[in-house]
Amino acid sequence: MAFWDLASIAEIVWPSEAKHLELQQVGLSSPGEVWRSINTPAPSPDPRLDSRHMFNQTQVELNMILLEHYDHTGVLLHTPELEAFHALMSDQRLSVLSPDGDVEVRIVLTAPHGVWLLRDGQPHHKPEDYTSFMVNDFAATLGAAAISWASTEISKSKRCSAPDVMNRDPNFLSTQETATNPWNRALVMRPIVLVIFIIVIIIEHNHLRTSLE
Repeated sequence: MAFWDLASIAEIVWPSEAKHLELQQVGLSSPGEVWRSINTPAPSPDPRLDSRHMFNQTQVELNMILLEHYDHTGVLLHTPELEAFHALMSDQRLSVLSPDGDVEVRIVLTAPHGVWLLRDGQPHHKPEDYTSFMVNDFAATLGAAAISWASTEISKSKRCSAPDVMNRDPNFLSTQETATNPWNRALVMRPIVLVIFIIVIIIEHNHLRTSLE
């Protein structure tokens, strides 16, 4: 799925409104800018923002920007709108592959550590090289499904050698994030993953071999 422009995404989330024009008027001209402002907590609590305007149970920068610009609550985005926009953008960062044809998928392989990742209170998690390629290859052999980071995210991670602020380790999420994290969303409609342990064993073996050499 390619990145759309802001107008295209706004048409999906708000089909009867020209919401992208309001967002552009406050200086948010791209989908990435809107998405980051949804995921950035408001700098300080504002009593005009109640639970209807929160994302992950948190007041967000986007609604603060709208409130400061328009000075009324009628333009604020509600939780379902924030979640819908976030879901559209998040899903583009993953690659989800399934077997061709009408095949019941009973195994899902995942490679969540294929890029630089953020961990709260911990050093950045370095990429585990080749895991994304491995799960896709293994899944094709086993007739399983595979979930990994999209090639655009892998390329960006290699180029920057640092995590994108939006790419958080799905193993180090807060409770509030679990419902909206793209990895959890991708697994909701699929069986529990058991094969991921194979990937961990291979990676640990390679690290041990490298250290011995």
